[in-house]
Parts: sequence; structure tokens; C-alpha cells
Amino acid sequence: MPKPAIKAVSVVKKTFTIELMALLFSGALNACGALILSPVLPFYAMRNRASALDLALMSSAYSFCQMVSSPLMGNLSDRVGRRPVLLAGIAASSAFFFHQAMADTVPKLLLSRAALGLAAGTLPVEVAYITDLTTREERPKVLRRQSQLIMAGAFLGPPVGAIFAGEGFPTLCHIMGGVCLLNFVLGLLFFTEPPKQQEVTPSAPADDKSNEPTPVMSRFRNKTSSLLLFAAFMDCFALAVSDGPEAYFLRNNFNFGEPQLAGFFMVCSATSLIVANMVSWVLSWLRPKLACMLFSLGSAASVSTLFIFRDAFEPYLYASLSSCTVTIVESVSTSALISSLVTLDQQGTMYGIESALLNAGFFLGPPLGGILFGYHNYAPYAVSLACFVLSAFAYALLPKISAQDALLRTKSGTTKTINHLVDKGPLPNRAFAMHVVAADRARQTWFVDQEMHAPFQEVQRWHKQHGLRKVLNSSW
Repeated sequence: MPKPAIKAVSVVKKTFTIELMALLFSGALNACGALILSPVLPFYAMRNRASALDLALMSSAYSFCQMVSSPLMGNLSDRVGRRPVLLAGIAASSAFFFHQAMADTVPKLLLSRAALGLAAGTLPVEVAYITDLTTREERPKVLRRQSQLIMAGAFLGPPVGAIFAGEGFPTLCHIMGGVCLLNFVLGLLFFTEPPKQQEVTPSAPADDKSNEPTPVMSRFRNKTSSLLLFAAFMDCFALAVSDGPEAYFLRNNFNFGEPQLAGFFMVCSATSLIVANMVSWVLSWLRPKLACMLFSLGSAASVSTLFIFRDAFEPYLYASLSSCTVTIVESVSTSALISSLVTLDQQGTMYGIESALLNAGFFLGPPLGGILFGYHNYAPYAVSLACFVLSAFAYALLPKISAQDALLRTKSGTTKTINHLVDKGPLPNRAFAMHVVAADRARQTWFVDQEMHAPFQEVQRWHKQHGLRKVLNSSW
């Protein structure tokens, strides 16, 4: 029985449970609060003469500032402690929400969104806090619970915003400021500062080169790695370029208001939550490479429905289809493909590069979408469709994977990678891209929950000898 890498710091189990639940509840409140404004902010900005490009810049400013602040806050928490950084981030969010309530021009809204993005970079600190409070055996369960609570908050945010939309945008901002104050009080009452402890790991000899990280540029020079990274970037950029002007597009073409946009976001999140539980079943029928290629083409097909149908149901059809295909590709491409095609000692580097590229895609995509929307309503979606097709083509060029996928064949083969991800925190928080807010959490759960693969191993062994799966996989 392996010893815990880090000893739990709470002496009294009841106190530890309350402290941990307060932390998880705080994260769920933040997720809910961040999305409460999602169906209301675009229309409030439009009433203040914001263009499609202005809306895209608001999304991009938030995501860019969050991307910058997340590593800075994580590093600061290592130096001064988890509790003060978390409390400072929550207090800053409260102040910025109250400030946003007074924003009645486009420049003020842009400044408010950027400030809120800076304050929203506390997720790595929360994960590090959980790591400090739990043992190695407890971490997967706690992180899974964190994922579930954040997904629930993300699902409930848009309808709550739609319900209170009649009260006005400033009132909603005041409510959000109050929610953050409640979070701050919870933190003052229940958060403690875990003592700094060193993780017990065997030290490598000074001349041992096996543990040195692979240089980043070598991943781009490697054909397989570069194809994987290109496909991942195209997938996220395809979503981001259409996310920027999406509210304008839905209003102009389908007469959307706050309630309809809230329903659109709910369909995205609900579909992702449901489909996330089907990923292993998909892999029991299709090899990872073929699954990613087919479902990337499926994402392109879902975008094409916007060009074909003009009925009132079409946005919801698009939301459900795109969320389904994107969730599967997001999960399979990072979990199964990287585990199968990249050596174990290089996977940490791959995850880091992919994280940076995803953040870059969600920063660059919305402004381009806003600019393209100025030329034609459907131009951002045409680019999105092309990006999905390019992604599928990149997956098709990947080398053939053996019939027994590494992730399904053995648990021990992914232990080091899973432990690395648990220690370093989840993959990028993409709350600013509504289509994948649940998919990102589903992907994190995929990594830390090894037991979810067990029920599908027998199915994998049975189906590999039968018709449909054999025909589909014979060339891939």
C-alpha cells in the first residue's frame, strides 16, 4: 500500500470536511455567478451601442486576463499562502462586480470584464489548496466532486440570469457582488492556511537525464505531436471564432433575447454533461484516431445546419449537436490520443503546450469573429466550419494506433500522467467559451477517475472481433 505523498493537514475530520466543502461550495458559487450574466451582458452591451466586435473584445479581454492571472496567482499562493490569495481574489471579484454595475459605456464594460478576468484566476489556487488538504488516495474523489459542483453551477447560471433579467443588468451585478461577499465570509470562517510540506519523492542522481523535460520546440518538430497540437488548436479556435459575435448572430437571425440565449447555454451544458458519460462507450467501438476524425467532421456538420435551416429550433439543434461532438473530441483527443501516441516522459510537456495553445485560441478567436461578422453574418461560422474540417484532416494524418488502446489496456500505464495532472491542477478553465464549459470538466474527470474505464474493458474485447467496429477500424 503506497504511502500518501502529502499528509492531510486537518486533525479533526469534521473540521476538515467543513473546510473542504466550503472550498468546493465557493467554487460552485463562482461558476454559477460567472454564467449568471452570460445571457444578459450581450444585450445590455448592445443597448449601449456595442458592436459585434465590441462583444468579442469583451470575451477576449476576460479570457486573456484570466490566462495571465492564473499562473501568477498560483505562483503567489506558493509564496504567501493559499488562504490570503483566495480571499483576495474573491474580494476583488466582489468589488469589480459592483463596479461593473456602474458601467454604462463600452469602454467601461471592457475595463470591467478585464478586471473580472484578472480576479477569476484563482482556480489553480483552489486545486492547490485541495492538494494540500488531501492525500493522494483522496484527491481523485475530491477533484471529481469539485468538477461536479462546478458543472452544476455552470448549468444553473444562465437560467438564473434569465429569471432575473427583468431586474436589469446593474441589479444582477449587485447580486453577483453580494454572492462574492458571501464567498468571502465563508472563506474567513472556514479557510485555514495549510502548513507547507514537502512532497516525498525519490531524488534522481545528478547525472540522470531521464527526468529532464523534453524541450518545447521538439514537440513542434515532431510530426505526430505537431499534428495533435494543430488539431487541438483548430478545435478550440473553431469554437472561439463563432463565440465572439454569437449573441448578435442569434438576435439578428433568430430573434433571440435573454430567455432564449439562456436556454441556448443550458442546452450546451446539459448535452456536454450527458455525453461526457458516453466517451468510454464510444472508445469501446471506435479507435481514438477515428473517433476524433469522425466527430470533428460531425462538428463541421453541426455548423453547416446554421446555413441550411432557418427555423426557430435551429439554434438549439446546433447547440446540442456541437456540444455532443466537441465534448467527445475534447475528451478523446487529450486522454486517449496523447496517452497512445506520446511517450510517458513527454506527456507533461504536451499537456502544457496544449494548454497554452487553447488559451491562445480562445484569446484570438473572438476578435476575428467580430471582425468577420462586420462583413457578413455567417462569415465567422464559415471559418469555424473550415477549422473543424482542418482538424479532422490533421487527425486523419496521425499514425495508426494499435488495436489495444493504451488507456483501456492498463491502468498502470497512465498512473504517472494522472498523478502529474492532479498535482499541477486541471487543464485550462474555459468558462469564457460556453460550448466547452462542461466539456473541460468532463475531461478533467476522465483523467483522475481511472475506475470509469473498467466497465468498458470487456466490451472493448468483445467488440473488436465483430462486424461494425472491425469494418470502421480496419483502415485506421
